[in-house]
Amino acid sequence: SLALFVVIELHVAEPLLELRLFRNLHFTIGVTLMAILSVNLLASSFYLPVFLQQGQHMEAFDAGLRVFPQALGMCVASMTAGQLYDRLGPRVLCVGGCAIANAGNLMLLWITPEMTYTQIVVWTSIRGFGMSLAAVAAITAAVNCVRPSQTDHASAIENLLQQVVGAFGLALLGTLLAGQRAQLAADRAALLTPDSQLARAAAPALAGGGGLSASAFAAVYR
Repeated sequence: SLALFVVIELHVAEPLLELRLFRNLHFTIGVTLMAILSVNLLASSFYLPVFLQQGQHMEAFDAGLRVFPQALGMCVASMTAGQLYDRLGPRVLCVGGCAIANAGNLMLLWITPEMTYTQIVVWTSIRGFGMSLAAVAAITAAVNCVRPSQTDHASAIENLLQQVVGAFGLALLGTLLAGQRAQLAADRAALLTPDSQLARAAAPALAGGGGLSASAFAAVYR
């Protein structure tokens, strides 16, 4: 259906979306960068609160408060980008924003159930600032490179692509996460054989009616 929509839009006299704008290289680069940033934003906005609820046993409201400073960083970056765009140009802001966002992404590799509130705030704020800085520059550059009569089409394409690519990216990440969890569960289930280390370590505790000892669980990770 998507392919049919594209074909029809390219052949009608007054299309809903002027897809011929993608012939403009600068416009294509701008909206593509914005779509990639939207995947990054949606993924963190969805999975990080889930981790805080499951890994740190927070309530949903508390998890939302932990990631709220990211929105503040994005607001600051939006105002900063508007002031710097005319002086530095979109290329510097896009490259600099992506570099800052990637630095924040690398910091998120250190996520553990023991991470502190300060770490969450700093890491997500850096990511939000970088993504917003690059996004504002990319959107402005994409709209400015088309004719004034086509700015409405350019804005519509940008919004549509942001939502569609973001949804597909989030679905793909969800599929990967589900597959990883299924594989992890299968690997751990394979350890639960009668002669496994875990079974031998847990047998005395189970026979006595008590809980599993720390040594029983530690045996799995030796």
